[in-house]
Amino acid sequence: MHRLAIAFSALAAILPICASGTLPAGEGDGNSAAEVGRDRVVEAAGAAARLKAGREAWARGDAIAREIKALERSGGLEDDALAAKAEKMAAAYMEAERLLSEAASAMPGEGAAAFGEFLYRRKRFREARTVLEGAIKALGAAEGGEKQGAGAGEAARLRLLLGGTLERAGRTEDALRLYREAAAIAPEEAAPFEHIAAALAFRGDFREALDDLARGGAAASGSPFAMYIRGVCLESLWRLKEAQEAYGRAGAMAAKSGTGDLAAACSEAAERVAAAIAKTDAKAWERIEEASALLAHGEKLAAGAQGDRKKHEAAIQALKSAVGLWPPFAAAHYRLGALYLSEEQYAAARSHLEAAALYEPRQPAYLKAHAQVLLALGQFEEAIRVLGRLLILDPESGPAHFGLARAHGLLRASPRDLEVALMDLDRAGQLGVEVPPRMRERFLEVLEELRARGSGGETAPEPTGPAGTERHGRRDDMPAGSGSGGGGGK
Repeated sequence: MHRLAIAFSALAAILPICASGTLPAGEGDGNSAAEVGRDRVVEAAGAAARLKAGREAWARGDAIAREIKALERSGGLEDDALAAKAEKMAAAYMEAERLLSEAASAMPGEGAAAFGEFLYRRKRFREARTVLEGAIKALGAAEGGEKQGAGAGEAARLRLLLGGTLERAGRTEDALRLYREAAAIAPEEAAPFEHIAAALAFRGDFREALDDLARGGAAASGSPFAMYIRGVCLESLWRLKEAQEAYGRAGAMAAKSGTGDLAAACSEAAERVAAAIAKTDAKAWERIEEASALLAHGEKLAAGAQGDRKKHEAAIQALKSAVGLWPPFAAAHYRLGALYLSEEQYAAARSHLEAAALYEPRQPAYLKAHAQVLLALGQFEEAIRVLGRLLILDPESGPAHFGLARAHGLLRASPRDLEVALMDLDRAGQLGVEVPPRMRERFLEVLEELRARGSGGETAPEPTGPAGTERHGRRDDMPAGSGSGGGGGK
């Protein structure tokens, strides 16, 4: 993520003294207002010192982490030496956490912003969310609601971080709201538009992502990552020649900026698209063009079909015609499968979502929806395989970990299944998913039952009762907001 601005001064944490010169409530200990003011200045200076020291400790931890990663790749150190470095890294991060936590308590604006970002970078997203929410509120109050200059940059940056915590929890709509706020606050920056487009592409809304990138104007068009996302969306919509151009531009920008990993991804994508173009003849292009028009029409109908059965059926027919014209059209299979899934027509949904994931195995939305229908059908072993593929693409997906917890917890072929279920449930919680307490309790009960029997293969009783433990049905196959619905792009 691009940094947007400089943080606020430590003195912003000093509370104003009452205009009358009297003490705030609860501080009538005989000291004068001037003495209280001096104490607060001293306290703020100490908090600023802790904030600075915390950032330095954080930087030391990051530097050691990079060194360890480089040594692991090269095999340059023995295990004992690596372990010693890992201890130093952990000590640096522990020191950073202590100091930044103290700074956050004393400085609810800048200090909390730094601590929230530290937790975010350490992948402790649930904790980060709470701290970042407080920081945004405190800084907004300190600014009187104005977001200008450096303050605007910080306001936008914190919204991107907070949105990232919500995305990990599967709350894509809430994340998008924050990303759009960031774009409104700092329209000259590329980062908000990158986040918006990536979130939309991740849930399969490619047309909407392209619209937002266009709204980003020069800020988005000058970003290699935004241009790469543009290529992903165009490729998914079978606009291959445009995708090839986007990947080429993104790769050139990434190489120029020294972003080697992104440049390599762009090169690989451009080669993949070039091969697909070479294998597609003139008649196939005609079918693709017609199928693309049908997909756009079907998405538009689906988006406005709430409560309108006629539009819903028309959307299904348009999408069926699209996949009939061009069977490899993964985006059309996904939209059609999502519509069937919304109606709990699981067999039909499975067919199309499986096809979408087969034709485009790198798209997280397709894997997520495919796993959802498998869970609904009780196909737990297959769901585990699909969710494993999803976590390779998106290791920090809370809904994927939650889905794995359900699949292992309901499969329960052995105690190991329940142990894995509990680990994934805990990880989903760390990523911000709201886990039903009774779900964890029930998994623990079943684990103890299996252990007591001393059997790895005997089936335990069906979990019953609370949300998240039904064997069939969609209600808690994935957490709410996981982005696998069929509402459609724009």
